[in-house]
Amino acid sequence: MEIEEKYQVNGVSLERIRNRNELRVVKAMRSMLPEQEGFCGCRVCIEDVYAATASNIPSHYVQFGAIILHPKLPSEEDLMTILAESFAKVREHPNHPDADKEPGPPQSAKA
Repeated sequence: MEIEEKYQVNGVSLERIRNRNELRVVKAMRSMLPEQEGFCGCRVCIEDVYAATASNIPSHYVQFGAIILHPKLPSEEDLMTILAESFAKVREHPNHPDADKEPGPPQSAKA
């Protein structure tokens, strides 16, 4: 089944409905990553931090082009606190085969 078909109901595509906090988490990760001493920065760890952070903030789904009058999003301070906690958890308990290896410098934050 094609990706587009997976997100269709009764012929209506739901692909353009997104959680407004997803991009906020990505941007916050990019800014905070260079400060994360001892964080390995591999794909698995980056994905784990993203998933942990996104799971710990309220979701706020909107349709593409929707007008949002009163967004109820976590504050930047709250988001950064949750993100810092996620980095710490993943650093302490990495979820990859080389977990016992010494961590290298954080990977550069790329788009």
